[in-house]
Amino acid sequence: MTRPPQVHWERPMLWVIVAGLVIGILTFILLWAAIGLSGLTIFTALLMGLIALIIVYRFAYVHLNEMEVGVIFRRDGNFSRFLQPGHHFINPFLEYQDNTIPKGPQTTIGIAKQIRTKEGIPVTIHWNVSFFIDVTKIRPGIENKMARALPKYAVNMIGGRVLHSLRHTVENMGIEDLHTNGAIQKLEDVIGAEVHKRAVNLGVLPIMGNDMKLGPIEMPPQVEKALEANYERQLTVEALKKLQEVIDKFTDAHMEKLGELERLRILDNGDRETLFYVMDSTGGGRPPRGSGAMGPRNGRPLTPGSDPMNPDL
Repeated sequence: MTRPPQVHWERPMLWVIVAGLVIGILTFILLWAAIGLSGLTIFTALLMGLIALIIVYRFAYVHLNEMEVGVIFRRDGNFSRFLQPGHHFINPFLEYQDNTIPKGPQTTIGIAKQIRTKEGIPVTIHWNVSFFIDVTKIRPGIENKMARALPKYAVNMIGGRVLHSLRHTVENMGIEDLHTNGAIQKLEDVIGAEVHKRAVNLGVLPIMGNDMKLGPIEMPPQVEKALEANYERQLTVEALKKLQEVIDKFTDAHMEKLGELERLRILDNGDRETLFYVMDSTGGGRPPRGSGAMGPRNGRPLTPGSDPMNPDL
């Protein structure tokens, strides 16, 4: 069956002009004839004119603010077109505004429960997604479907795609991939790109930056503790490796300086036994008697109170 042709009147609407002329002529005739009629006739004519203007304003005039797009249907129920923000006149006998689609951000929030990693470990991921719709990006041929679905179900449609993307992505990841540094940021980038790929035909613009938020990622407590312990071991190994690299760069001169510094520190603390141990371990040996800081001075044996470093000697 052939559809009736779509009629898009140019602004100003021709039928509005014709209706205004007809109403004006009738009102003029009634007023002119009212010279011999009662004042009720004049009042009735004015009232009819006012009602006609109200009807025109109510059904023919469409105002859309800068953050919404109008959805226009024909009177036979078929989709007609989208109206961009601004002031418009439509033919109320052929068309009507059914709903609007926001141009600003829309937000959907949810929880992906019991998603299993490739090891079979269940995880739960909280998500929050903001998205924008541009009706000019809708794939040609599905505008009529989107005109009915997007005003009411856009949030649910995008939320479903987020869940599918999370399940598809996480099931191919290991549990350690979800517990490393920067794991959430990387997953956000991947899911944002995947959701846009699945929803680009709906007119959804690319999901960038903070528009995609994931986390926290919940996992069984015993798994999380094991991952934390493994992470701490990795940090310890890395620290020891770096320390070994630094020590390997030391020369004999560096070691001698370190030994001398350690002897001075021990002298300050008055710990003689530790000093002898350090001197032996660094190759310095025990100082000969009668020489050095700890031996007899000038060949005389130490007597109690004669050593300023230790009054007991």
